[in-house]
Amino acid sequence: GSQTRSFCYVSDLVDGLLRLLEADFHEPVNIGNPSEMTVLDFARAILRLTGSQSRIVERPLPVDDPKVREPNIDRARRLLGWEPTVGLDAGLSATIEYFRGKTNRVGGSGNPNLAATMRNCNSKLVSHQSQIGVLRTKELKSQLRVRQSQRRFRHTFD
Repeated sequence: GSQTRSFCYVSDLVDGLLRLLEADFHEPVNIGNPSEMTVLDFARAILRLTGSQSRIVERPLPVDDPKVREPNIDRARRLLGWEPTVGLDAGLSATIEYFRGKTNRVGGSGNPNLAATMRNCNSKLVSHQSQIGVLRTKELKSQLRVRQSQRRFRHTFD
């Protein structure tokens, strides 16, 4: 649990990606959260916010697992005027509420698979580079497609 990670809420990530799509810049730009924390502290935050009495189980670190992940977002700040705004507790709280809503939709106990997901959320939350959040994909993907289409249309006539 001593390895570090950075977590970025999905709305911040999408905002950064949309700004990057609209920018006239064609080199790599890190979009993520430079606030780094240990995986153990992350698990403790989840337990605190969920009120769970689950036990944290430490396992050996995979051989190829990086010890540190902290994106340098200086280029995103400078070129896009972007940086994350949703803090870890706020992002985790929204994520937890989303999954609680999913587990409570079907009867009292909800879908057993989703309930199992909630019980194991401290080990199952997805971190891709430095991203975490509730995927409100229909709205965000739609907005992204519209902006991509607008950009392609503009480039057609430039």
